[in-house]
Amino acid sequence: MDSAEAPWRGGRSSCMATFLRILITVLFALGAPLACLVLLLTPLAVNAFLVSIPLMLGVLAIVLLWGFSNVRVRATCLILASVLVVAGAGVYAFEMRNVVVQESSEEGVRVTENIDYYAYVPFDGPLVARLDGEASLSFGSAEPLPRIDSASALLPVASAFVTAVYPQEATTIAYAEDEEKRASDPLASTFQYNNSSAGFEALADGHTDVFLGTKPSDAQAAYAAERGVEFAYTPIGREAFVFFVNGDNPVSSLTIDEAKGIYSGRIANWSQVGGNDAPIVAYQRNEGSGSQSQMLRFMEGVPLADALEELHVDTMSGIVRSIADYDNGADAIGYSFRYYATDLVGEHNIKLLAIEGAAPTPEAVAAGDYPLASDFYAVTRKGDDDENLARFLEWMRSEEGQSLVEASGYACVQE
Repeated sequence: MDSAEAPWRGGRSSCMATFLRILITVLFALGAPLACLVLLLTPLAVNAFLVSIPLMLGVLAIVLLWGFSNVRVRATCLILASVLVVAGAGVYAFEMRNVVVQESSEEGVRVTENIDYYAYVPFDGPLVARLDGEASLSFGSAEPLPRIDSASALLPVASAFVTAVYPQEATTIAYAEDEEKRASDPLASTFQYNNSSAGFEALADGHTDVFLGTKPSDAQAAYAAERGVEFAYTPIGREAFVFFVNGDNPVSSLTIDEAKGIYSGRIANWSQVGGNDAPIVAYQRNEGSGSQSQMLRFMEGVPLADALEELHVDTMSGIVRSIADYDNGADAIGYSFRYYATDLVGEHNIKLLAIEGAAPTPEAVAAGDYPLASDFYAVTRKGDDDENLARFLEWMRSEEGQSLVEASGYACVQE
């Protein structure tokens, strides 16, 4: 047997060096899949930097394997390294598939919504609601198309509308900050998907023509007023504003006064509302988000208690997952919109609280029994005389449009 087949030839030091190289390579080979597993279990979507950890381990293993002279050892290390690199790439693809990056120019920071966005992309998304036949309204690719934008919680409705009415070959997606693409391609922003902060800014700045969401915050309305814009609101459906707790929390219902008491700081322990003797951890959303604006309207001028910085969550998916996590969320409470919390995020270890004895079911919302149900709107710029936009708004409230609202998981608008 020659030395190429026996790396231990050459004395004890050579054998020890070979052993150490094998040990290090095996640790890399085992560590990369473990890193993949940890990243998959993180509550929020990981970014490219974190996903690069298993990829980096794979590259290091490949580099180390060239230090072996034994062909079998080298081949084994190459196979292991290839597997872990593929695993790392798989984690990257899986996680990035579920991340929609948004930007708020007001805060200058980027946030992520960890939902399965591609399940709701217009035309191709498998979960997008569709009409049984052709829509009575149909835009051609050669005519001016209303540029539509949507809040996260209403993405299914926006995608259903676009799929039914817009021409597929002329409908592409862009974000409000993509100025260069918008300037070079008039159709690049036909369909957008932003959070409420960026969405109302884009509408006020003229980058979009209609935004599906709740009413704006005072700051967002003031931003529009500074640009000489006043918003108009066309009700197109109804949704439940909900409070939710960890699934193991014994509390199942609150009164409106109790919910306000919790978030004003007047009620600080779960025992005050029939729960365990434990401090209430009340999460809040970031200022300008649709759910935070709705929360302020719910409080009706009663000031929100100051919350620790770590209890202010930038994304709705973040607040849902924080409370669903038993170790961190057993005594927590948060708020959102029903469909987002139960369907878009897909987290099942939370419990929606009944309010005044009424559970936030779609049936209760449609019947008007749930007290915190409210309209959501197609928001436009007042005075916009675009004919296609007017036809589009009228169609949203038609029988066809309302059937898509209902099929998407929301309640129809009440006349």
